Amino acid sequence: MFNAILWLVIGVITFNLTDKYVKKNGTLAQYEKINYYQR
Repeated sequence: MFNAILWLVIGVITFNLTDKYVKKNGTLAQYEKINYYQR
């Protein structure tokens, strides 16, 4: 049970950090991602 809570917390923190990172970089990050997947 404790492990499940721990992973949930880690997941939320990771999601928030990723969200901030994407917002900070804006559309450029999205563009790079699209280019990366098309290669």
